[in-house]
Amino acid sequence: MSLEKVFRRIDSDRDEYIQRCQELLRQPSVSGDREDVYRCAKMVRDMIMETGAQAELVPVEGEGNPVVYGKLLSLGAHRTITAYQMYDTQPVGELDKWTSPPFEAKILEGKIVARGAINSKGTLVAELMAIKALREVAGVPVNIVFTFDGEEEIGSWQLRRLLKEHPEKMLKAEAEWCPSTFSTAHRDTRIILGGKGCIDLQLVCDHSRGPIHSSCAPVVENPAWRLVWTLESMRGEDGRITIDGFYDNIKDPEPGDRELLEKLAEAGEEEKMKMQWGVKGFMHSLHGVNLIHAYMFEPTLTINGFQSGYVGPAAYTINPAWAKANMDIRLVPGMDADDVWDKVKAHLKRRGFTDVEVNLNGWKANAHRSPADTRIVAAHRAAIKDLSFNESLIYPMSGGTSPSMYYTAPPLRMVSASSGSDGMPPHFAHAPNEWIGVEEFITTVKMCTAFLWEYGNL
Repeated sequence: MSLEKVFRRIDSDRDEYIQRCQELLRQPSVSGDREDVYRCAKMVRDMIMETGAQAELVPVEGEGNPVVYGKLLSLGAHRTITAYQMYDTQPVGELDKWTSPPFEAKILEGKIVARGAINSKGTLVAELMAIKALREVAGVPVNIVFTFDGEEEIGSWQLRRLLKEHPEKMLKAEAEWCPSTFSTAHRDTRIILGGKGCIDLQLVCDHSRGPIHSSCAPVVENPAWRLVWTLESMRGEDGRITIDGFYDNIKDPEPGDRELLEKLAEAGEEEKMKMQWGVKGFMHSLHGVNLIHAYMFEPTLTINGFQSGYVGPAAYTINPAWAKANMDIRLVPGMDADDVWDKVKAHLKRRGFTDVEVNLNGWKANAHRSPADTRIVAAHRAAIKDLSFNESLIYPMSGGTSPSMYYTAPPLRMVSASSGSDGMPPHFAHAPNEWIGVEEFITTVKMCTAFLWEYGNL
């Protein structure tokens, strides 16, 4: 069977697919709004069932958002993969910055503008429409377990519990599949083999009193200063993290990674990084292979925000009652999130910051990494070739975090790899005016179709 026949079906049904994408985007699903998230979860469940699969909402333990679980068992299929996507989103932010309301999913100049369009409801619908098209024309040549996540933005705790406590529900799947977006205007492609782990934490210094006059400064502790000193104790001016034992157990890059980094440098990765982040240069004058190595293989400790007291235009001379700082720690292979968490708490105690409380407020997960010589990588390569995109650059790691580590870790020990167009312009995930191009969405449907076909027939 030629994939062209399935692609023709996708082209003929494209308006229907676009409408389905818009329908899901019009249902808000900001992670912290439980009622909206549940409504969205039910929509996702029903869309999975429309592909011929079984689907259900996994009961939530404690507070949280449900995983939408499903399974599609195809006659004659000998291999099983797990499909991952997220259906929760970030908040919309400043409404007056949006050119179109964030939950109307209007098409403006060929772009569907909505919260969640690129991250990642658009790709979720693309996966399902690909399965629908394949099933109607040729049959789906691989068994698929669906694990669609309603908590990606806040740590994926319900997903983690499901995978750890009920590995049998994954039906011995051998790989986790999480596609990204493809664009015919950007035919360079990338395949990513892994990602950093992450710990999201908040430091709080609260002296349990109201704000008082700043004249008391000689005799009353200032929580803002206490927290500033706490932060200063955790990282040096040279960027070195000074938490005792922080760098213990870090693994060296895999054999062959240096060659991959050299290829990325030759392909202009440094300039892509500058364009992506809107910067002119990098810390410590890093460039080339050393820059890419630092981005992928060095752990980080980042202040996300600091809040205390008063910062208005007029003078307001107070000694504030409290100070808070949100932070994240990015982990590389070899580091254990529980071990690093314990080291942070021990550091505060050892340095005398007993009035500073540390709270987990999101991720606590390890890095993950899969080999390049796997069936999932081969299927990505073949699908990319089927649609006449350029041969992929291989990224051994990304600097970000995803739930893939829950699939690659024990007890499941799956392999994982993701692919997408390289060098695409900003799509404003987590910002106003998030979008996915209509043509990008349809192209992604076709790429998902090709991937499933290739995976089942390799």
